[in-house]
Amino acid sequence: MKPQIYIVQDGEELTKEVEHLFEDIFSYNDVRISSKKKLSNFVGFIFHESNWLVSFPKHYFDYKNKPLIAEPSDIETLFKCLMKYNSYHPIEFGKEDVNNSSYPLKYFFNIYDYYKKYGLYYIEEKNKSFGYNGKIIWKETLQKSSQVISDGNIIYIPPIVQKNNMDYDFVTKCMAYAIDNTIEQFKKLLKLERTNFDISGVDWEKKDAIIRRLKKIERETFKDKHLRLIKNLICFFQDIPSGKGQYVFKTNNFKFLWEEMMSFYINNYLLFESESNNIYFSDDKLLIPHNFKKERFYPDARRKSKSRRLEPDLFNFINNEMYIYDAKYYSEVKKLDYKQVSYYFLLKDIKKTSSEREILIHNFLFLPTYLDNYQKDHFILDPFYNNDEENFVIKEYYVNAKNVLIKFLNV
Repeated sequence: MKPQIYIVQDGEELTKEVEHLFEDIFSYNDVRISSKKKLSNFVGFIFHESNWLVSFPKHYFDYKNKPLIAEPSDIETLFKCLMKYNSYHPIEFGKEDVNNSSYPLKYFFNIYDYYKKYGLYYIEEKNKSFGYNGKIIWKETLQKSSQVISDGNIIYIPPIVQKNNMDYDFVTKCMAYAIDNTIEQFKKLLKLERTNFDISGVDWEKKDAIIRRLKKIERETFKDKHLRLIKNLICFFQDIPSGKGQYVFKTNNFKFLWEEMMSFYINNYLLFESESNNIYFSDDKLLIPHNFKKERFYPDARRKSKSRRLEPDLFNFINNEMYIYDAKYYSEVKKLDYKQVSYYFLLKDIKKTSSEREILIHNFLFLPTYLDNYQKDHFILDPFYNNDEENFVIKEYYVNAKNVLIKFLNV
């Protein structure tokens, strides 16, 4: 059945239909109430039977145009961005409310990576033992089995037989199930090759039995690459939901991902006009990336007070010019950003020496928009309040959110 897809935007009002369809699967912080309106408070996906709810980042679309319409490429881009962030921060994923998923996609991708590199798991170990079931190994039977004469014939009892260890077949079927079942569940998002391997003969409803057998195989496995595969299979079957058709893959703190994406975007596409204090972004990736990064400063003389440190999202010092950039995932800017003001006054002299000329400081806030990139003034210091800081300006730079997500996938 083709899914019915509902598109919303983080921070925007939910329709009554969306409220009704997904109310049983919303977590407590997926919906925020403001002025008696219920607003989306997450970015990501909720899959509920044949209905999908996809919540895009703030300002990905023009919120005035209703209903919101997303192209398949938009949905795929958002999904891949969340997955890419997960791959960079596997410890955070599913914890501390950074990202959460009710489906073990992380382990699926680890399993799929093995499949791409090595193909399906196929290790055929041959066990030799005394017995009657299996292929007789005549050389070793003649050497080790007892001889019995019957009707003038020499009979070797018991013969040594060889049997195949079928663990490889079980692991292969587990791999194929994890890959093909996941691709089927998310076929609109995962454009990946299926294994199409026959997985019959295993009761996939009995997860505990599957996990026990995989753990037994794990104890008997020594090669690292195979061991990693089996560990991921165990985690996959431990985490896969018992029911079907109801999964979430989302974050309630997209601001962390916005910071990460802006770091990629700025370091790989930013161009300067230093004299005018203007910036713009290239369509093409820079040959040599910048080195903007999160920095920590401790202006309190008592040092190392974590609660009193300064931590600009992106900081750099190039040719006597200081760049203090901060990524802001806001719906709109209403108030003065006091933190950015403090960055300026507490950091403006850290690189200055008596022989140097005045340091030029570039102070920017980066925010999402559905429009083309543009900038405007956030704050200009009135000389009446400080006549020595006539160049103190904070600018807001609005970057097209869709383009930032696309570039993030290309870095």
